Amino acid sequence: GTGYINLSNNYELQKTPFYPILIGLASLFITDTEFAGRLVSIIFGALLIITVFLLGKRFYGETAGHIAAILVIFYPILSHYSILVMTESTYTFIFLLSILLGWSCLSTEKTVYHHILIGILFGIATLTRPEASMFFLMYIVTYVFFKYKDLYSHPKKILVMVILMIITFSIVIFPYVNFIHKHTGEWSLGSKSSSVFDRADITVDDEDGYEKSHYSFPQKGKDKENVSLFRYFFTNPKGVFKYYLSNIYSILFAKHILFELIPVMLFLPLGLKLFRKGWNWEKLKKEFYLFLFLARAVLPAVI
Repeated sequence: GTGYINLSNNYELQKTPFYPILIGLASLFITDTEFAGRLVSIIFGALLIITVFLLGKRFYGETAGHIAAILVIFYPILSHYSILVMTESTYTFIFLLSILLGWSCLSTEKTVYHHILIGILFGIATLTRPEASMFFLMYIVTYVFFKYKDLYSHPKKILVMVILMIITFSIVIFPYVNFIHKHTGEWSLGSKSSSVFDRADITVDDEDGYEKSHYSFPQKGKDKENVSLFRYFFTNPKGVFKYYLSNIYSILFAKHILFELIPVMLFLPLGLKLFRKGWNWEKLKKEFYLFLFLARAVLPAVI
């Protein structure tokens, strides 16, 4: 009954609410809240295996789906996150489920309810981690681009589907956006960007600075300006570019983060699968769709 507050007894304006809500529901049956959080991660980590199988099967066939599912089971990073009280397992599951359903609506004719569900899933993903909102915008653009033929023959149908997705997405995230507006005066998905940009000279190679940035509490309230991502980009383009290059170097050479995320041993089977057969328009669309969202997922680690 005290509302959405953090450990310092202030209103929580950084962490999005969906994962805490799941922990709260689990804690109704489990008195240990940390174990409740771990249980939520374990459940969604297990569900992720099924989602990855369906995604692999949908794009590359049943054999690829089985292999992808096995890799998820034994992949160290995913196994590690699935037992932590963190959003990674939950978010990854919801995000991949959104991508899977999204491709189904792009590649085949789906009902109105499928499009409504896409808006709901992306909305829930945004309430788990706010960067999912960028994925939703990208999906809308991709949807219109892939449906370019229908824009001429059935423009009203495409417009209705796009509006439905946007409306359902907006309905899901509005209560939280309104909560942030009430306490900060800004229409945004949280004040996390403010605390990050306050220390924008921190790179992924600066472990002490990262720890301070990630775990310290920023100032709260309407007297604290909530700096948006787009505003920071446009007002400080040189700084963004500088730290972009710095983090690229750290990821590729200093810390080898890229090879922890994508092991070298996976490059060969990936290359064989991509180039074993000739490319056509349908294959190009599938690979572009997957690459588009993969590139956007890696981008936050770089900037």
